[in-house]
Amino acid sequence: MNFSLRENMRARRFLAPLLLGALPALRASAQAPAFTPEGVVNGYTTGNQIYPRVAGGDANGDFVIAWESYGQDGSGYGVFGQFFPGLGLLPPQFQASSITTGDQYRPDVATDASGNFVVVWNSPYLFSGAIYGQLFDNTGSPVGSEFSVDVSPIGTFDEVPRVGMAGASGHFAVVWDSNASDGDGIGISGQRFDAAANPLGGHFQVNTYTTGNQRYPSIGADPYGDFVVVWQSAGQDGSGYGVFAQRYDSLGNTVGGEFQVNTYTTGNQAYPSVAMAGNGDFVVVWVSDGQDGDHTGIFGQLFDPSGNRIHGEFRVNTNTTSYQQSPAVAMGPFGDFLVAWTTDAFDPSGDIAGQSFDAGGRPRGTEFTINSHTTGAQGFPSVAFTGAVSGDVAVCWQSDGEDGSQGGVVSRLLLTGATPALAVDQQTVSGSSSNQNGVLEAGETVQVAPAWTNPGTIPILGFAGAASNFTGPAGPVYAIDDASANYGNVNPGATHNCKDLASDDCYLVTVAGTRPASHWDATLLETVIGSVTKTWTLHVGQSFPDVATSNLFYAYIENIFHNGVTGGCGGGDYCPTTSVTRAQMAVFLLKAARGATFVPPPCSGVFGDVTCPSLFADWIEELAAEGITGGCGGGNYCPSNPVTRAQMAAFLLKAEHGSSYTPPACTGMFGDVPCPSLFADWIEQLSVEGITGGCGGGNYCPNNPNTRGQMAVFLVKTFGLLLYGP
Repeated sequence: MNFSLRENMRARRFLAPLLLGALPALRASAQAPAFTPEGVVNGYTTGNQIYPRVAGGDANGDFVIAWESYGQDGSGYGVFGQFFPGLGLLPPQFQASSITTGDQYRPDVATDASGNFVVVWNSPYLFSGAIYGQLFDNTGSPVGSEFSVDVSPIGTFDEVPRVGMAGASGHFAVVWDSNASDGDGIGISGQRFDAAANPLGGHFQVNTYTTGNQRYPSIGADPYGDFVVVWQSAGQDGSGYGVFAQRYDSLGNTVGGEFQVNTYTTGNQAYPSVAMAGNGDFVVVWVSDGQDGDHTGIFGQLFDPSGNRIHGEFRVNTNTTSYQQSPAVAMGPFGDFLVAWTTDAFDPSGDIAGQSFDAGGRPRGTEFTINSHTTGAQGFPSVAFTGAVSGDVAVCWQSDGEDGSQGGVVSRLLLTGATPALAVDQQTVSGSSSNQNGVLEAGETVQVAPAWTNPGTIPILGFAGAASNFTGPAGPVYAIDDASANYGNVNPGATHNCKDLASDDCYLVTVAGTRPASHWDATLLETVIGSVTKTWTLHVGQSFPDVATSNLFYAYIENIFHNGVTGGCGGGDYCPTTSVTRAQMAVFLLKAARGATFVPPPCSGVFGDVTCPSLFADWIEELAAEGITGGCGGGNYCPSNPVTRAQMAAFLLKAEHGSSYTPPACTGMFGDVPCPSLFADWIEQLSVEGITGGCGGGNYCPNNPNTRGQMAVFLVKTFGLLLYGP
């Protein structure tokens, strides 16, 4: 057994709950998640251990990783795994496949709400392909014997099995590629099983469209047994491969017909991955040719439980250089999700990138690198939420040479749970020299105060942190003036920010020098409990020369700039007093609501006064497609008209809550807003949500144009944007 992962995972995830009480649930607030140390999973390291898959999600935080290993079972590839219990000691690794003749390969794994799990894989059978499986209980012990999922006729094959498991009942469904199912090339077949691996009904064909090949299925299931299958289909969307899906209820009945997932159809959209939330929402991600402007990118689409699109198609990857491939997605019980993929944007041999999203599909922060070992190729990631409540995510992938031999399986935990934002420059302390405006600026020494949460059941005693590696773009000086922080004793359910303790023992940092870029971010590495690390991104302000640090809207403008909502008005300025036009508002709203990487589909010519194509046409038409606006009347949009404060209330709330949202009836809150009137309900709801307090004197000034400075405040408060946070 390789020492690094086994000892790290045992000490940090399993023995720590017994000694410290809460480390498995410990998570950092803001930006990219905190990480446990990376380590090798496979104990047997001779030859290749490759194509890992991970599953989790029970109440105890258990998870399991399965992979294929060459030569370990004495005959070609075999399927092996490691069960990681949320509490207790790490059990021995297991061999899933009892039949060892030939190769057993390409495993997949799924768990139920009690921690029981099933592993499925490919195995040869009399010159054909076959799918087999094995059940395990929640201690990692096998239940019964290996069972057959499907044996294809001689001369045909079944391969690439994927399995989804109902959390409550333990029923599961397996889907796979088969060239003997739909009568034309390769199609997608499936079989349902009960919790004892007894078949429920017979095999079923997933794809309705059968021309050409339908390949590489993925399956997602909710706790009640409803599931969705996605796959790639040749030629069906009119150009190369497209991504299609079929929904099923818990009895295996189809729900509606198969439907197209991708909106953009040029070239190939392929290799999909799907995951479901506890309420039945689901998300699909895939690889798309050329859509991000350079080779392949990762794109996604969020759906509600009825299969309706939630907003539009979105880009996952922030970095668009070169190839982004092999996406995998996991969805938490409340709908937040994380995507991991292989990228060669920075290392031609490949790294593992990740991006976290909230339940509405808005990115939390930006793309981050998951692997710390960069020698050789890293690829084929798999991801899973590890608990029914915890936001922890297990990520595993294939790494060349990291286990001392050839391919190995590597994993680490991402502690992704949401907590309060990082506090920066919010108070004066000994050693600081700043204006306490909540923004780090060049020439200041400021306090940096992270927050950590303990949602476990036992207190963490003497929680402390250490800061290092404060760095940023070349040129300026980056200094750590106080490298230690004290969070005290963190009780179950508590969130501690170091500045809230009597000792007020937090980090102090200084940046000094000439601005190296228009968007200037520094990073600070924090280490807690010995080896859990978190990289904090620290934005450096004074981005626009026409927005002074004393400006009422300064921090809000820095916020939307940092979050990629705006790049300013041109020439390096922001133009805070300029009115926002209806055209500009379309970009502001969609970028704030969907994230900086969102790109709307091409326009088609919806409004008579909006030329297609033109600078804002795509954004305006997407706003209309999402039901946020119907235009200004007469088939027009009035793109050059300023947005009034009354109109802005309706725009913001529809973008926040959805096109069908209706606010409560007004009560007469503002002296200059008659109740009832056209916008009164919307204006008062904006106030109820704490987004505005009006324009002073008990008034709202509904007919005043909305300035770019005011717009920054509206966006930050409506969509919860954080300058120092996700």
